[in-house]
Amino acid sequence: MDEHTARWRHRLMRCTVCLWRGPWADAEDAPRVKPKHLEPHEQALQEAYEEKEKAGMQVGQPHAPPCPECGHHLLIVMKKKPGGKH
Repeated sequence: MDEHTARWRHRLMRCTVCLWRGPWADAEDAPRVKPKHLEPHEQALQEAYEEKEKAGMQVGQPHAPPCPECGHHLLIVMKKKPGGKH
């Protein structure tokens, strides 16, 4: 793992399909599971996440690991800033 990828390992992630939440490092180190079957509308959302991730990789973001529970996409949980408008 390079230094650029190592700085992402502390980030909190959440699954786009199931209720899994945890650090990037836990998802990266977990055994891979076969992605569960999704309905067509859910699959379309997963494809949109894949396109977004490809765009992020073009600007230097590492490829996020799959969810250790269901095998689908993970997103970074953005921390709210104290006193922010989020």
